Amino acid sequence: RQGPFNRWKYGLPDMFVAVSACIAGVMRAYGIEPERLAVVHSGTDASRFDVAPASRAELGVPEGVPLLCSVGALVGHKDRATLVTAMPAIRRALPNLCLLIVGEGELRPRLEAQIAELGLSDAVTLLGHRNDVPAILKDADVLVLASIHEGMPLVLFEAMAASTPIVATDVGGVAECCDNGLSGVLVPPGDAAALAEALHSVLSDPCLREQLAVGARTQLCEQAGHRWLDTYLQMIERLKV
Repeated sequence: RQGPFNRWKYGLPDMFVAVSACIAGVMRAYGIEPERLAVVHSGTDASRFDVAPASRAELGVPEGVPLLCSVGALVGHKDRATLVTAMPAIRRALPNLCLLIVGEGELRPRLEAQIAELGLSDAVTLLGHRNDVPAILKDADVLVLASIHEGMPLVLFEAMAASTPIVATDVGGVAECCDNGLSGVLVPPGDAAALAEALHSVLSDPCLREQLAVGARTQLCEQAGHRWLDTYLQMIERLKV
């Protein structure tokens, strides 16, 4: 990690910006001095989410049923397998529950086989790539992130902008942007039982969903913008030396 190429590459910039504290820790391990490193969380244009909810008929979801949404590539670290494993337990309490998984990737055949094996073909739909994620998030009752590792997943900020309650695994920078119990509910990664319990508690409690939605939108409005300005000002001061 301290070879000639890395010393050259990481020696060039005057300032690095990490999207989370955990990523900043990785960068420090590469030898980047703390004074050249700022942490600025990802952000999103909240106005993109001022849209009408997607049509449930078009999505193949009956009106009035609880709806989960998961957004992201179908790759290993997103751990959709644990999410699908959690579905039967949740459906015992909420038999009409539906899950939409938005995204494409190499693990699609494996997920399709798992969904069929668990008898969930009527409950879990792989939507593939979509260009209407804001509308889908507006329609969902909960955005679920089941990843086993992350830096700072942009979809959390998108859910906040859509005022969609969040249930997510406590990995990487997730806890930095999602305050457990206030703007989301966090669970351990790889734990299907804990994920099922958290999803059931949020889906079955309209007051909790409203609380999480308001908290998420409020937290989003307090993120990012001023930190970029502070970073630019800090870099200007460094260049004056």
